[in-house]
Amino acid sequence: MSSRQLDWKLLKELECPVCKKYMASAIKMCENRHNICGGCTERLSDCPTCRGKFTDFRNVSLEKFAATALYPCKNQEAGCKETFTVYGRIKHHSVCLYRSRKCPVSIMSGEDCSWTGILLDLKAHIEGKHSWIVFPVPNHFSLELQNPARGFDYSLAVFTLGELFYLDLKPDGDAFKFGVFHIGSEEGTEVFK
Repeated sequence: MSSRQLDWKLLKELECPVCKKYMASAIKMCENRHNICGGCTERLSDCPTCRGKFTDFRNVSLEKFAATALYPCKNQEAGCKETFTVYGRIKHHSVCLYRSRKCPVSIMSGEDCSWTGILLDLKAHIEGKHSWIVFPVPNHFSLELQNPARGFDYSLAVFTLGELFYLDLKPDGDAFKFGVFHIGSEEGTEVFK
């Protein structure tokens, strides 16, 4: 993240008039020199601003500016304060703590839950809505299933070390398949084993 200030007026110029996303390369122009992103020119037959025909010309100056400008995270309204170049912004979106996520319990267990929210609100959601699977532990833990029921899947949400883990156990003949999933930022996952 850079300490440079965002220039909202300049960023507005980089906003495609059709898809409202920030333009990068290639920025195309119509015959009256209105800018539009390359993806939108492929879907439209004429300029949405003036109905002029598109040209094969690119606005190279604006593309160069777009490559060095700072953009806010698209999750800014949810609380992310980070700023990036256009390519750093795309990479950040996949790991942003403020990106909207579906409930992992719903995804993992198939339980009907329509919750979506940010990672920072996930613990409160699981403790409130799915308290029956919550298993808080201080640091290390062991799990022993005695006389497990055949054909029954076991799921636990484990809060430990300030992180959330989802444990999934499924019977497979005389054995169990056991998976542990870290529910958190990708950057923190590699420290757990």
